Amino acid sequence: LGDGTCFDVTFVCPVSPSVISASVSHPGSAMENKAQTKITKYKQQCLDNQLQFVPLVFDSFGAASPSTLAVLRQLANYYASHNMCKVDYATTIIHQRISSVVQKANGRIFAARDRLLPA
Repeated sequence: LGDGTCFDVTFVCPVSPSVISASVSHPGSAMENKAQTKITKYKQQCLDNQLQFVPLVFDSFGAASPSTLAVLRQLANYYASHNMCKVDYATTIIHQRISSVVQKANGRIFAARDRLLPA
């Protein structure tokens, strides 16, 4: 990673009707499929502009795809080296911030569903 990297952060719900059967037989498949969809959609556009494309995929329970975890490790190393802290501390900070984003997103989903339910 470095200058010229485009990130696409996306979430997938592994228990949604469209992916649940695959998720049960192959855990993580919903994230893998979502990452591949994003790569197919955006990678060439980024390459055409001399940019690297990296999808960051999380599920609605907070798990991250293996490739996303690798990127998060790189970010933690970078953060630690520029903030004079240990990598474990940097990793904790990054995971806490991601956890907050996941919780907010889930809250919005539940709030939207409540508005659709009859009173």
